[in-house]
Amino acid sequence: NVSQPVISVAIKSLENECKVLLFQRYKRKLTLTKEGEKLFALSNEIVMQMNALQNRMEEMKSKKRPVNVGVSPMVGGTYFPKFIMAFKEEYPDIEVSIEERRSKQMFALIRHDEPEDIGSCLLKKTGFQLAVNKEHSLAEADTVKMQDLQGMPIVLYKDNRSMKKRFEDNGVELNVVLSVDQIYTMKSYAISGMAATILLKDMIKAEKDIIGIPLEPCMEADVGLMWKKNRNMYSNAMILMEYAKKNFCQ
Repeated sequence: NVSQPVISVAIKSLENECKVLLFQRYKRKLTLTKEGEKLFALSNEIVMQMNALQNRMEEMKSKKRPVNVGVSPMVGGTYFPKFIMAFKEEYPDIEVSIEERRSKQMFALIRHDEPEDIGSCLLKKTGFQLAVNKEHSLAEADTVKMQDLQGMPIVLYKDNRSMKKRFEDNGVELNVVLSVDQIYTMKSYAISGMAATILLKDMIKAEKDIIGIPLEPCMEADVGLMWKKNRNMYSNAMILMEYAKKNFCQ
């Protein structure tokens, strides 16, 4: 369905671009020159590669990779469920795979040598509070100074050096009787009264058997999304990141 003049113009344009004669013209017939035969062979290879690429893209479209997200135990049980449910409501076909890891482990997975290699967006500003049961001596307090925790039995999340450092910077050495890697265990000790613990305030609100007491000075915490900047990502991961930036970032 292409007219002869259009084909003639296309052939002439191709020869001008390649700067070689591609066809021998004799008595209204065209035959390929040696250069034309080589171009034809190479063109066939390119067409085959393009077809293979198109088929590969169609395959990837029908079998999209899940988005792998690492979350800390504290965030995984409080903020992330709300975020992921909202995301899945808008993008039900995108599979999200969740893996709980300690913050230090996740930093090691995504961190490059230079801070500029890390992208981030803030999802929520929150803070830590002292968590005790209703019979605890501090249960009625509006706030509690860090110095008041000196000597008090405390259960902390395992390898939480940053938490300990916050208290050390305020001249307090915590009496950590147990280091655990389960948030449920930390809550259980607080509920039983065997020891107090320190949790994000939103986690404490969800528990009816423990009370959260703000600390002085305030212990703030940022909940955010972090990723490697200089790394190619699958499209689904990019969709999740853009959704977070648009709908949740502060």
